Amino acid sequence: MKLLVRGVVLPLSYTKEELAAAVSRKCGAPVESLRVLRRAVDARKKSDVRFVFNVEASVRGNRARLSADVLRAPAAEERPLPPYRGGSRPLIVGAGPAGLFAALTLARAGACPIVCERGKPVDLRARDVNAFFAGGALDTESNVQFGEGGAGTFSDGKLATGISDVRCTSVLRDFAAFGAPEEILWDAKPHIGTDRLPGVVAGLRREIEALGGVFLFETKLCGLRVRDGRVAAAVLEQLINADGSYPIIAQVYAASLKGQDNPNVQAVIDWLRSDQGKELIRRSGYVPFP
Repeated sequence: MKLLVRGVVLPLSYTKEELAAAVSRKCGAPVESLRVLRRAVDARKKSDVRFVFNVEASVRGNRARLSADVLRAPAAEERPLPPYRGGSRPLIVGAGPAGLFAALTLARAGACPIVCERGKPVDLRARDVNAFFAGGALDTESNVQFGEGGAGTFSDGKLATGISDVRCTSVLRDFAAFGAPEEILWDAKPHIGTDRLPGVVAGLRREIEALGGVFLFETKLCGLRVRDGRVAAAVLEQLINADGSYPIIAQVYAASLKGQDNPNVQAVIDWLRSDQGKELIRRSGYVPFP
């Protein structure tokens, strides 16, 4: 039997065993497993500061003592992510929190998004920020405001929101999966920490790239090209095509001439050199990498 148990009070020096015992006493049944949903601090009595917990507990049998603080746990609301059915790769402008989580969601749906960010990756950005804090010159394109992670990357990492959307929990789980402390999943005032935030941001980026996403750093969005009432291309400052636009296309072919033992690579290269491949390159652009 799964229960929602609220208002479990324990001293600041509690142990996991003491938490389980307190939950068991409150619901009147042996606890087999539990998950902390929320942990808050009750400091109304300065001489007796305590933690107050809400937990989800699985108890043995069906004889739990239900009350205003002990309820049957509601069924988990699952929102499966539908597969991406668009014909082209989405372009996301900005690698702040909204951009990163939009890219992560789209990457998990199979969309292989492209993220355009005017600043630098978080590790290079951190060097520029630290140099400025040490008295160096301001880099107008890589600073506390601009770059991977957004303007909050060098804050203290407090996670505050005025909404109660169920998806907030999934955001916290992703933060924890990429290096944030596990306590953010249940603390009433979750806090990642300035020292951990850059690593969490880099972890999000690596996950997006592993799922097929691409990041274009030090690249500004300068405009949009509209054709027949629809956005046809994004104009970026970094030169991609001869006219400065990055086409929104459905396929990307990445072929290396060196260090490959895959027998199919040469066939792809031969196709790119064919008339059909040359036409694709002419329409979509070709970006050589060193």
